Amino acid sequence: MGLGTSWPRWPTATDLSGAGGENIQWGRNTDWVRNSLVNRVEEVVAGDGWREDRTGLHRLEFIETRRHWFTGVVPHDTKGTVNVLNLVEGEEVVVESPSGAFQPFVAHYAETFIVPAQVGSYTIRPYGNARGKAVRDGDSLCPAKRTLR
Repeated sequence: MGLGTSWPRWPTATDLSGAGGENIQWGRNTDWVRNSLVNRVEEVVAGDGWREDRTGLHRLEFIETRRHWFTGVVPHDTKGTVNVLNLVEGEEVVVESPSGAFQPFVAHYAETFIVPAQVGSYTIRPYGNARGKAVRDGDSLCPAKRTLR
């Protein structure tokens, strides 16, 4: 029942044999959550002045989140899927198409932008006041990062 005598008394669900019990994932205990969901950051690939991490992806999730840390030009490829990006650290970046698929554009801190699937290859690099600046993230120096997909 509910707490205190001045509050309405609410029933407490103790019988889990009904529809609610069928939805509980009994195997997802503390160990499963720690191993499968909590703080799952993996380095995917790195290059000169940049690093790409996969964050939080579980095999049951359908959206992959990646984070890029960089001080120079970073190559990207949509690989046939839409890329939704957000500049989460650093003042601004310029997004460019080596093939001229779109005009270069500047993205600022906290802005979200979309790169359509058909674009293919594109690059992102620090721009304006972000050039030459770096912030520390663990052992990496980087002025900007972004999330992908």
